[in-house]
Amino acid sequence: MDQIICPRCGASVHWDGYSKIVKCEFCETEYAMHPRDTGNRMRQGMPEYGDGTVVPMTIYGDPMIRDRMFMKAYVPSGWRITTGTIERFDMMGTPLVPGFRLDAPDKKTFILFRGEAKYKHIEPGMMTQHLQDKLDFGTHNPVSPSFYRLKTYMNAQEYCDKMAAEDSGLPGLTLSDEKRADSAELDRQQKIIANNRQAGFATVMPEWMRRTYTGRTVSGEEMKVVAETRIVLNSRNQLGQMGESLKERSTGSGGGFLSGLVNRVAGAVANSMDFRIWEVQYELVMVTPASCYEAMLKEFEQVDETTDYLPAVQQIIAEMNAFVESEKMRVAGIVNNAQMQMAAERAASWDRRSAIIQNTNNYTYNIMHQMINDNAASHNRVANLNSEMIRGVNTYYGSDRIVEASTMYDHVYQYGQDPNVFAAQRGDYFTPGVDFTELNRTNGDY
Repeated sequence: MDQIICPRCGASVHWDGYSKIVKCEFCETEYAMHPRDTGNRMRQGMPEYGDGTVVPMTIYGDPMIRDRMFMKAYVPSGWRITTGTIERFDMMGTPLVPGFRLDAPDKKTFILFRGEAKYKHIEPGMMTQHLQDKLDFGTHNPVSPSFYRLKTYMNAQEYCDKMAAEDSGLPGLTLSDEKRADSAELDRQQKIIANNRQAGFATVMPEWMRRTYTGRTVSGEEMKVVAETRIVLNSRNQLGQMGESLKERSTGSGGGFLSGLVNRVAGAVANSMDFRIWEVQYELVMVTPASCYEAMLKEFEQVDETTDYLPAVQQIIAEMNAFVESEKMRVAGIVNNAQMQMAAERAASWDRRSAIIQNTNNYTYNIMHQMINDNAASHNRVANLNSEMIRGVNTYYGSDRIVEASTMYDHVYQYGQDPNVFAAQRGDYFTPGVDFTELNRTNGDY
């Protein structure tokens, strides 16, 4: 809801942003309004604000998602909905990590959701420090490709602490409450254990936790931060399986030195380090003033209970996986064709062969370089948009720099005579003078 002032009597008038006529309840004066352009949001069935029901959500403008509704969540009445991807698809990273942010009408309370992210565990240390946040290029199952980042394992408590500090931006948070798994959550964890063991993991350790923290803003207002997550640590000993296979093969060897050697090698292999993968199944964070914590916690609980993926998400992820694999095959095909061409021209001079090799390498390098540049640009844009979403601002192209303004404004103008003077407005019913030039939104491209 937008709040405007009645020009006639000075009373507050509440406008939903879409109605063409608004009436002052005090003096009953009616005003013609200019509804904001909601674009595809309203046509596709996803409102900009919640009405106290479960809302289907999508991410508009994404070429892979194509405006399909793939997740849902309860949205409190009057709360603003913002969706996006948190860690964008980058050819080798987790293909889709969707997220949404719900902002309360008072702009002081917000709820953040982030989807599943998978990691390969690496042991921390001097030799592996440089591997942090690097991508893994391999797949473990051609039928269901895996997209894991390399990162040291964090348990649920550590992850909650990390989320609370980063998403709230409040210094010196102190723990005020902690909630662990109830019977319903334990039942869910048993299903996770059964499914992941069926997928080939020997050990599956799910952990759910919700932690509540207390902190203060710079102005001294007491705030509450709630962070909740479920983390699943999966491990299997691939080399151990190889050791068992070696033992089976040595059974029919008739004993003797060879059999003993095989058994010793098998035993050493079986005791090798486990192969560990851990996944953050979801992240949920709420930041709210302590004065309204109890009421906001009820809204948080409803968001928590209703947030889920729609069937379309599996199709979207499958399409992303297929696209990644096709790109890998396309690049491999280019290299393979170049190699065949070189084999057919072996009779040519060494100078010509060297030129072909150089051209092929350059061609392949340019393709990979272009892919990396495109993915980096996508990452930067998503990072900028996510930063703007968290800080509640929009960015605009100024005459000599990027300009930030609160999301409460619909238009931002720059004064021509003094580039450091700006004007901002809500709605379309007021236009500044001719010396002001309206600035265009960056949409994260800067």
